[in-house]
Amino acid sequence: MVDPVLNGPYNIPSRYFEIGPNGPTGVILSGRRPSQSYIPIPPPKKGKAKNSQPPLQDDLLTLTHEKVAENDLINALR
Repeated sequence: MVDPVLNGPYNIPSRYFEIGPNGPTGVILSGRRPSQSYIPIPPPKKGKAKNSQPPLQDDLLTLTHEKVAENDLINALR
């Protein structure tokens, strides 16, 4: 089993676990994980009009009803 703590509490993070569409994959990547926000999107309501917009085809969005957005300012400051 892999130790879930990869970095010390007082040092700049140098490794992180890769996050896939279904959560952590167990793959360790070097560097610092990019800052991301998970924006909840409400599921479609039943009984909508037939001419409504088709759902987005993003795997993570369809599974969790969340949109992932990069935090560009935070990543630039790091």
